[in-house]
Amino acid sequence: MSAVAATLPGIALPRPTLPERVRPRGAATSPLALAVLFGLLFAVAALGMIRETGPFAGWQPTSGALVGRVLLGADGKMTVGELIAAYPPLAVLPMIGLRAPAVLIGVTTGELFSALLGGALAGLWLASLLQAGYRRGTALVLAALLVGNPLFLGALAAGPETALALLGAWVFAMGAFTLRSRGSVNDLITCSGALALLFFAGPLGGAFACATLPFLLLLKPADIPARSAPSIYLVLLFPVIFGLAGFVFVNWMMLHDAFGFLHSDIDLATRRIGQSWRTPVIPVLFAVACAPALVALFVVARGRRPLQAVASALLGTLLLAVTLALQSGACRSPVEALCPAVSLAAAAAMRWPPQRSRPLRVALLLALSLTGGLSALLTQGRISPETGATAAASEFTGLRRSIAEQALGRFLAGRSDVLIDAAAHPAVVAARGGAEGLVTGNDTAFALALLRKRIATRAVAVAAADPSRTEDALSRNLPDLYASGAPGLHLIYDRDGWRVWSRDNKEDPRP
Repeated sequence: MSAVAATLPGIALPRPTLPERVRPRGAATSPLALAVLFGLLFAVAALGMIRETGPFAGWQPTSGALVGRVLLGADGKMTVGELIAAYPPLAVLPMIGLRAPAVLIGVTTGELFSALLGGALAGLWLASLLQAGYRRGTALVLAALLVGNPLFLGALAAGPETALALLGAWVFAMGAFTLRSRGSVNDLITCSGALALLFFAGPLGGAFACATLPFLLLLKPADIPARSAPSIYLVLLFPVIFGLAGFVFVNWMMLHDAFGFLHSDIDLATRRIGQSWRTPVIPVLFAVACAPALVALFVVARGRRPLQAVASALLGTLLLAVTLALQSGACRSPVEALCPAVSLAAAAAMRWPPQRSRPLRVALLLALSLTGGLSALLTQGRISPETGATAAASEFTGLRRSIAEQALGRFLAGRSDVLIDAAAHPAVVAARGGAEGLVTGNDTAFALALLRKRIATRAVAVAAADPSRTEDALSRNLPDLYASGAPGLHLIYDRDGWRVWSRDNKEDPRP
């Protein structure tokens, strides 16, 4: 610098100050480091919370079908085509990759993936709050109110599908605010990518994505004329349409059934639609109580049309998503349907207009959201096979079937060389804890048993024929197996539409 000053006489160049000289090189990344540390700590805490028997131990609205398919894939009991065609694809493949570390630390792949997703969301929320201008102490308090919400903790306990739906809902809400105000290409990509993520996250995410459709026009930037509405829908929904068409094609190629991934969900939906129209009324009211930040943002942002439009669109999306999730059978629990309210409240806190009283107002609103989530959880109660609430809820065939498959899986936990159509009943594999020792459709012995009409394994588990659903391969090809068994086999298990025939006489130990 002295040499430059000598060549430019009369120009005084500023000398670097002491703080600039001694400023640590990593100080600029300290907010990022804080967010990463917060996310890691919460991931560890969330894993412990999921493992412990607590308020969410009996609340498991997500079926074991996802975990069962993951175990089948990890143990080599599914073909590559079946793995590619499995739904939801955003959860199946990552969980298979996490099988080894999950076994190493003594947890299930679903628990580990949910905890990692929870930690990622916690870190992202803290980083976004810091980027929004909140001080570190305030941002930590707000992030703690978000991750401490019972709806968020319950979503992690429910499983990866619900946690992915929360991630997709938050990304969509953040993109919606910027799309309405700026309308850049990046904002369009964010919103369209979030919708694709929601559709392929699971049933709850799909219901939320469908609920956004009537409100997408409210996200249109002001400089785009109203006659361009079809173009807005086409741009936002193109990744979803393209991805869904590709997924249908993959199912047709690999499974010879274009919509095979939807059969179980459609079967449950046809039993639920129109039978309980009053069911969503109370959850819809709770949705407002769980996301008061959206209502308050609509009131506070008067005169700011972009903020008001997005707040009303997100609130309407939440109310419609709760109704669709419950009426379509995407969620068995009203509390699970309310979980995306936490993500929308987080986005509202991060997009709150700068005010002197902003930290206090946002903290109070997030505290109210936490209280609303706790009230919803206490009102819902816990539905599990051991509680009395199951008797009232067992009118739904899907729940009875799930309980029966869990009981069978626990019975088969210590047995090997068992013939079963695991692809049709993945929840049995999830309850059993693994697919090792099962003879499934991907094994040669399974194909020989169907071809020769003879059981050569030590045991066989078969379900009763059910005209309301697609029968598994054993019931379809060996119609007398459930009722009469096979030569040399004895009945050792007979419960809730399932029978296990075995070559030994070890009976089912009933309580």
